[in-house]
Amino acid sequence: MDIPALIEIYQNLAQEVFYGATSPIKAIYFYSMVLLIV
Repeated sequence: MDIPALIEIYQNLAQEVFYGATSPIKAIYFYSMVLLIV
């Protein structure tokens, strides 16, 4: 994947986590993606 694609995925996950249902599983998945990107 290129960087723009990762950024798009990151933003989509951020919207789900912060604006969607506050599910622990989603939060864990979100932070896992952050660690993979960084």
